[in-house]
Amino acid sequence: MNLRATAVCIIVLATAFTTSTDASPVSLNEACSSDPYLVLRDAYRTADAQAAARAYTADAIYQELYSGADPILREGRKAIGAHFAELFATLGMGDASSGARADLDFKRTVSIATGNMRSDAGFYRLRVITPGAPDQTYHGRFAVQIRHCQFWIDTSADATEPEYERARELR
Repeated sequence: MNLRATAVCIIVLATAFTTSTDASPVSLNEACSSDPYLVLRDAYRTADAQAAARAYTADAIYQELYSGADPILREGRKAIGAHFAELFATLGMGDASSGARADLDFKRTVSIATGNMRSDAGFYRLRVITPGAPDQTYHGRFAVQIRHCQFWIDTSADATEPEYERARELR
């Protein structure tokens, strides 16, 4: 991992995995035509890797830090889009004939904004639903930096179902 990515990872993780607060979510101080969480959620629902990539800035950094797996670091929208294409295929969603679809849910527990930037942290649940097969459910925690209404830095790591269920979403 390069020095920039390491520094970003430390900063994001330091703020991300805190306990939830009762504060209201903070909006960016600019008009957004779309919410990056909704863009990503819709992209998962349709297994559209390019739509998922559009939730990210052109110079975005995407990191996965899951125990038992090598860290994943992707820099730039094109590399992030390629990663989502691989991920959707791995989850069995790459073939439209499978009928597999995904339901991605976020619980933001921390949100701090200044100017056109916002830092959020929280938990997610991803359900992959395939006809005739048991659902696959994954839980994790995330920390993101949102710039100009898109994810600029996105880091995710392990979480358990109880952690997800206990998390109090910002109102």
